Amino acid sequence: MDEIVNEVGDIKTDIATITDQVKDSKKVTDQVKQWRAMGLGGLGVVGIACTALGISLASSIEWISRLFHK
Repeated sequence: MDEIVNEVGDIKTDIATITDQVKDSKKVTDQVKQWRAMGLGGLGVVGIACTALGISLASSIEWISRLFHK
């Protein structure tokens, strides 16, 4: 009976340790998800800005070429 009580105590200790590790892992996982979301948002903004810049440059070159061809 004493052996069973000791084993149950060891199991409870192991479960408490695992629970703490999972809590720490969840914090890290949530933080990485947040970084990832911020990175994807940043890439989207940069992509839109580059597209706008490209369209502006293309329009400017077309406008300048029209000046010289008249």
